[in-house]
Amino acid sequence: LSSHISTQTNESRLFKQMMERKQQDLESKKHQEGTELRSELQMAMEDNRALRKRVLALEEENARLRGSLRSSQQRSKIWEEDFSQLQETHNHIVESYTEL
Repeated sequence: LSSHISTQTNESRLFKQMMERKQQDLESKKHQEGTELRSELQMAMEDNRALRKRVLALEEENARLRGSLRSSQQRSKIWEEDFSQLQETHNHIVESYTEL
Protein backbone atom coordinates (compact mmCIF):
# COMPACT_ATOMS: atom_id res chain seq x y z
CA LEU A 1 0.00 0.00 0.00
CA SER A 2 2.79 2.39 0.91
CA SER A 3 4.56 1.61 -2.37
CA HIS A 4 1.35 2.18 -4.31
CA ILE A 5 0.76 5.54 -2.57
CA SER A 6 4.37 6.53 -3.20
CA THR A 7 4.04 5.62 -6.89
CA GLN A 8 0.81 7.62 -7.20
CA THR A 9 2.43 10.56 -5.39
CA ASN A 10 5.42 10.46 -7.78
CA GLU A 11 3.13 10.19 -10.78
CA SER A 12 1.03 13.05 -9.47
CA ARG A 13 4.14 15.18 -8.89
CA LEU A 14 5.49 14.35 -12.38
CA PHE A 15 2.12 15.12 -13.94
CA LYS A 16 1.97 18.42 -12.06
CA GLN A 17 5.51 19.31 -13.21
CA MET A 18 4.65 18.36 -16.79
CA MET A 19 1.52 20.54 -16.68
CA GLU A 20 3.50 23.46 -15.20
CA ARG A 21 6.09 23.13 -18.02
CA LYS A 22 3.32 23.05 -20.62
CA GLN A 23 1.78 26.15 -19.03
CA GLN A 24 5.18 27.92 -19.05
CA ASP A 25 5.74 26.88 -22.67
CA LEU A 26 2.30 28.22 -23.63
CA GLU A 27 2.93 31.49 -21.81
CA SER A 28 6.35 31.80 -23.41
CA LYS A 29 4.90 31.09 -26.86
CA LYS A 30 2.07 33.55 -26.23
CA HIS A 31 4.58 36.22 -25.15
CA GLN A 32 6.74 35.56 -28.23
CA GLU A 33 3.71 35.75 -30.57
CA GLY A 34 2.62 38.97 -28.88
CA THR A 35 6.09 40.44 -29.40
CA GLU A 36 6.05 39.38 -33.05
CA LEU A 37 2.57 40.84 -33.57
CA ARG A 38 3.61 44.14 -31.96
CA SER A 39 6.63 44.24 -34.25
CA GLU A 40 4.46 43.55 -37.32
CA LEU A 41 1.98 46.20 -36.19
CA GLN A 42 4.80 48.73 -35.75
CA MET A 43 6.11 48.00 -39.26
CA ALA A 44 2.59 48.26 -40.71
CA MET A 45 2.09 51.61 -38.98
CA GLU A 46 5.40 52.88 -40.37
CA ASP A 47 4.41 51.68 -43.85
CA ASN A 48 1.06 53.41 -43.43
CA ARG A 49 2.78 56.70 -42.46
CA ALA A 50 5.09 56.45 -45.46
CA LEU A 51 2.15 55.75 -47.77
CA ARG A 52 0.20 58.70 -46.36
CA LYS A 53 3.19 60.98 -47.01
CA ARG A 54 3.40 59.62 -50.56
CA VAL A 55 -0.34 60.20 -51.11
CA LEU A 56 0.02 63.79 -49.88
CA ALA A 57 2.98 64.36 -52.19
CA LEU A 58 1.01 62.91 -55.12
CA GLU A 59 -2.02 65.06 -54.30
CA GLU A 60 0.20 68.16 -54.23
CA GLU A 61 1.78 67.18 -57.55
CA ASN A 62 -1.70 66.55 -58.99
CA ALA A 63 -2.86 70.02 -57.88
CA ARG A 64 0.26 71.60 -59.39
CA LEU A 65 -0.25 69.76 -62.69
CA ARG A 66 -3.94 70.72 -62.80
CA GLY A 67 -2.96 74.36 -62.33
CA SER A 68 -0.35 74.03 -65.07
CA LEU A 69 -2.91 72.40 -67.36
CA ARG A 70 -5.44 75.20 -66.76
CA SER A 71 -2.75 77.77 -67.50
CA SER A 72 -1.76 75.95 -70.70
CA GLN A 73 -5.39 75.71 -71.79
CA GLN A 74 -5.84 79.44 -71.22
CA ARG A 75 -2.71 80.23 -73.24
CA SER A 76 -3.86 77.88 -75.98
CA LYS A 77 -7.22 79.64 -76.16
CA ILE A 78 -5.50 83.03 -76.43
CA TRP A 79 -3.19 81.71 -79.16
CA GLU A 80 -6.18 80.30 -81.06
CA GLU A 81 -7.91 83.68 -80.83
CA ASP A 82 -4.72 85.46 -81.96
CA PHE A 83 -4.28 83.03 -84.85
CA SER A 84 -7.91 83.49 -85.87
CA GLN A 85 -7.41 87.28 -85.90
CA LEU A 86 -4.18 86.92 -87.90
CA GLN A 87 -5.94 84.66 -90.35
CA GLU A 88 -8.75 87.21 -90.76
CA THR A 89 -6.19 89.97 -91.27
CA HIS A 90 -4.33 87.82 -93.81
CA ASN A 91 -7.56 87.07 -95.67
CA HIS A 92 -8.46 90.76 -95.66
CA ILE A 93 -5.01 91.67 -97.05
CA VAL A 94 -5.28 88.98 -99.73
CA GLU A 95 -8.74 90.25 -100.69
CA SER A 96 -7.51 93.83 -100.81
CA TYR A 97 -4.49 92.82 -102.90
CA THR A 98 -6.68 90.80 -105.24
CA GLU A 99 -8.99 93.78 -105.77
CA LEU A 100 -6.03 95.88 -106.82
